[in-house]
Parts: sequence; C-alpha cells; structure tokens
Amino acid sequence: MFDNFFEILLTTVNVVVGSSLLVVVVVVVVVVFTLSVVVV
Repeated sequence: MFDNFFEILLTTVNVVVGSSLLVVVVVVVVVVFTLSVVVV
C-alpha cells in the first residue's frame, strides 16, 4: 500500500516538475521574442 502511494507521489512530483519546467521555458521564449520585437 505504501509502495503504491510512494510511486503515485513520485509520479505526481515528476509531472509537476516537468510542467513547471515547460512553463518556465515558454515564459523565457515569450520574453525573448517580445524583447527582440521591441528592440527591432
């Protein structure tokens, strides 16, 4: 029971970290694109 709980918890943490990383990458791309448009 605890093994299953730990496995689910670990999977959830991986998904959350992956989603956060994806959001950070998208934000960085948008900021860089906006800066390049403003500069040009």
